Parts: sequence; structure tokens; C-alpha cells
Amino acid sequence: MHDTFAERILQLASSDQRVVLLSGESSNGRFRQFQEQIPERFFDCGSADTRLINQAVGMALSGLRPVVYASVPALTARCLEAIQSNICRHKARVILVGAEAEATSAGQPGGCRHDLALMRPLPNFAVACPADSVELRGVLRASLGRTTATYIRLASPGAPRIHDDNLEFKFGRVITLRRGTDVCLVSTGDLLAEGLAAADILERSGLSVEVVSSPTVKPLDGDWLDSAFDRFSTVVTLEDHGLLGGFGAAVAEWLADGVPHSARLLRLGTPEVVFDVATEERLDRRAALQPQQIAQQVLKRLKKRFRAVA
Repeated sequence: MHDTFAERILQLASSDQRVVLLSGESSNGRFRQFQEQIPERFFDCGSADTRLINQAVGMALSGLRPVVYASVPALTARCLEAIQSNICRHKARVILVGAEAEATSAGQPGGCRHDLALMRPLPNFAVACPADSVELRGVLRASLGRTTATYIRLASPGAPRIHDDNLEFKFGRVITLRRGTDVCLVSTGDLLAEGLAAADILERSGLSVEVVSSPTVKPLDGDWLDSAFDRFSTVVTLEDHGLLGGFGAAVAEWLADGVPHSARLLRLGTPEVVFDVATEERLDRRAALQPQQIAQQVLKRLKKRFRAVA
């Protein structure tokens, strides 16, 4: 996904002279081609901090389209005040791209993310979590056409490609991959492959499962949600993020504020854990989001509902 971003942003910058790339993170040579071909529009800022955001805002207000690349925690938590004070207040057309931070141990990501909870409340901001390289291309292209800012969280390195090149992406619209009638699994970010595999397991249990990707967390696809919560007994959200303030929370807020629906909501995300430096405890935040675990949690919820109805 990260290499796809590097390739795609070079293509976009080659065709649009307004596009400027600012790197607030060590990219290990990922943007070498960009730097060699368009050196005057590449800025290696060393770290993600207030100065990086202010520089991007100044460029945006001058008519450029700055794209800022940095690690997820540095770009969101560290720069949040500058984002609020400058990007949001000035309605600056800045694109923020959050990359996966280094894993705390080989192959195992550490404590849960909270970036969506930080970025969702910001005014004049769209939030996107593309599932694969194809969704990322669509998100980047659409973000350049927006009149306000966008936060894009890249999927983890090695995320499989799921869609074909004919995918049509629009902000605030879901993408249906599999039709079903009983349960709907709606994923944001790179849990889509796990959702499809969990659907296979659930269908072997006799359920008809629909699988949907929601590349955008803000705005939500309200029309689709209205339909989904009337058509299914249970709608399940999947996300690599804590349940507080994430994609599932956004859907829950939409559900609470709208008209009553027949379906129940089940939110599945990562546990609220913090990497323990003292004990060197390393936890895989996605352990409960493997296909078998997803299927088990869905079946458990359905059994509880059936007992309640009986």
C-alpha cells in the first residue's frame, strides 16, 4: 500500500503541477523517484510537527495541493492542535496521509489505534481508510477534487489487493462485494479480506452474508445505512481501531440520531490496550479480528438475539 501511494502520488503530481509532497517521516527511499523527477515539489521535513502542518497550510492557501505523509500517531496525535487551528480554521485543502508505524515486534502490531477518534470530529475534514491499492487510488484522486481537507489512513504493508481496476469510488459511498440477506459485514480499512473469509465461515453455518467496504468513515453512506438496517437482522462493523470514536462509533451515532430500524449493530474492533514498556508486553491488536474470531462473535450475538426473541 505504501509503495502504491508513492507511485500514485508521482503520477498525480506529474499531471497536476499544483501537487506538492511533504514527508514528515523517514520514507527509506520510498519517494526517491518523486524527488528525482520533481525535486522542486518534494520537501523532506524530517518529522511531523507544527511546522510541517503550517508549511502545508501556507502552500494550500497559495493555490497548491499539498499532500503530507507521516506515521499515523505522529501525524494525528502530535499535530492535532496545528491541524485544528490552521487546516480546519482556514478550510485549507490539505491531504494528510497516515502510514503504518513500525511494529512493536516482528509481525505483530502493538496497542490499538485512536486516529479516527481524533480526526472524525474535526470540521471541514473527510476521513478515509482504503482497503487496498485500488481503493487508495480512488481516494487520492477524489481527495484532490475536494474543496476541504482529507485524512487518509493507509492500510498495513502487505494488505492484499481485493478490487479490480474498474472500481468506481465516490466519497460517502460503500462498495458491495458480496450479496446476502441475513447478516451484513461492513469493513473499513484493511479488514476487508478478513470480512470476506469470515463470511465464508458464516455461510457454512447456514447464513446468507453480505460483505461491504466503506472506504470513507466521514462522510458515511446514509442512504445505504438506511437500507441495510432495514434489510438485515444484524449489521457488523469491522475496523482496525478502538471501539471508542471509530467507524463503528460513527455508525452507532448515525443509528441513535435517526429513525428506528429493525437491525441490531455489532461493533468489532481492537481492544483498548497500551504497549507495556516495563514488561515488554507485545500484543497483537488484531488477534480478535481474524476470520474465525469474527464469525464466532457474530454467531454468539445472533444466538443471544434469538434467545431474547424466544
